[in-house]
Amino acid sequence: MRTLTTLQGNSQKLDGGAMFGNAPKALWQRWMQPDELNRIDLGCRALLVQ
Repeated sequence: MRTLTTLQGNSQKLDGGAMFGNAPKALWQRWMQPDELNRIDLGCRALLVQ
């Protein structure tokens, strides 16, 4: 039987405009609140299959 485990790696802040491309900020900020420098939190996660 296989088990699935999520692993959280690092987290970082990246520019929201660069991450969402041509999407207007008014749309994407509903899901991801930017900080005062317009950065959003991103996490690096992996799926471990055993």
